[in-house]
Amino acid sequence: MQALALVSLLFSPSRSYFPRPILSTTSRLFSTTPTQFPRAAVSVTVIDAYIQPAKVLLVKRANEPAKGQWSIPGGKINFGEATLTAGKREIQEETGLTNAHILIRDRPFTATDAISGSFHYVITQYIATTTSAAAAGKVVAGDDASDARWFGMEEIGGLVEGGVATVQLRETLDLALEESTVK
Repeated sequence: MQALALVSLLFSPSRSYFPRPILSTTSRLFSTTPTQFPRAAVSVTVIDAYIQPAKVLLVKRANEPAKGQWSIPGGKINFGEATLTAGKREIQEETGLTNAHILIRDRPFTATDAISGSFHYVITQYIATTTSAAAAGKVVAGDDASDARWFGMEEIGGLVEGGVATVQLRETLDLALEESTVK
């Protein structure tokens, strides 16, 4: 009987069984300061299928880690935020694209590690496509992005070789394109 009461208490929709953290403005939970544990992050590979050959949306990072590098749009997942919700939020914050402009597949296609110096992120990777030819023109850099643009795969190869793209960009994009129906 006690076990049933405990299960009922834990799964009651009216009860929060995870205490909310008390955060000060100096808290390391949401800072960009390196920590000893990996952080959860999300990225969304957006493919414009209305352009042939297809192009991929990249953002130029405005902040560390990898400041000044081209990468797939994304960022940290907030406490209590689902990965898909975080992906949609990050796309809108960094590129201006909303659900009206893109269709995100509802399950991730892979997860990757980004380890650089004292930073370690575990990144849930999603894929999305534009919903219309006009969507590509709606891209505007914002939030953590100093620029946002569409690139062809040949151009991306040049960015990687030139050292102005994040290390795992090409590998992640290759996986995304394998998963997509757009070739």
